[in-house]
Amino acid sequence: MVREMDIKYRIYIYDKNRKPAMYADSGDIIIFHAQDFVENRLTDEGILKSSIIKAGFICQPCNGDVYINNAEPGDTLKVTIEKIEITAEKGTIALFPPDFEVYGKYLDREETIKVPIKDGKAIFFGGRLELPVQPMIGAIAVCPADEIEDTVTPGTYGGNMDCKYITEGTSLYLPVAVPGALLNMGDAHAMQGDGEIFSALEVPSCITAKVELIKNRQEKWPILETEDKWYVIASAESMDEATKEAMETAYHFLVKRGGGYGKKEWIILLGMVGDIEVCNVVDPRVSIRLGIPKKIAEKIIF
Repeated sequence: MVREMDIKYRIYIYDKNRKPAMYADSGDIIIFHAQDFVENRLTDEGILKSSIIKAGFICQPCNGDVYINNAEPGDTLKVTIEKIEITAEKGTIALFPPDFEVYGKYLDREETIKVPIKDGKAIFFGGRLELPVQPMIGAIAVCPADEIEDTVTPGTYGGNMDCKYITEGTSLYLPVAVPGALLNMGDAHAMQGDGEIFSALEVPSCITAKVELIKNRQEKWPILETEDKWYVIASAESMDEATKEAMETAYHFLVKRGGGYGKKEWIILLGMVGDIEVCNVVDPRVSIRLGIPKKIAEKIIF
């Protein structure tokens, strides 16, 4: 069944006690309508992020929650991204002084920059440069079990991982921690470099996703499946800590599913072909991904 989530349902924190906006079954296709990171409020370059913050704006709305019938702690929710449609003619870059960090010494003022998007390309600097858009989902999550987190913060539940590979045709496996899972998503980017080291091209979006419940099987951290790789995505206060979490989870994921190799062999292979890559370094927790090529893990099935 195809179900559509109204854009009016927005969340800013993950809370297991909140009444769901929608109920769905395993196998359903859900259409999410997500605002951009500032609720679509920066409609022109004369409006600044600081002004909407002063007016009470809360950053990063996500469209949700969806209660998945029969989902229980210990299960996994597989979310396959079938389509990401950018629903605006322009993307937004907010040059906001608290976010300048390293580049603060080179930037002298706050600005809102609107970037036209046409025929699959983002048009920068008055037309001097055109780059192909690569729509991705910045924040996608189920609800954590014990803590109330905001949608800006990534964790074991997913969240604001800002992984540029969460895009059309990929599947994200999220560990269910509460009854119903409580799925939500938002914060789409038309394009973003690894690390999101300064900004992304923020856009509102319409996201079509298929949900499938995998009973009695899960990993500690989200697992992303692309056409050619398996990734573990882990988030922590430091890059070192996130990397250790991803290494540990990747080991258990590969060993539990066998794939024709033993424990020591998988460790050796992780050293030979495993790639540590950065998703984001700007959120309250950094996120990294550890990828392993499917060509050496052909027998791995989540």
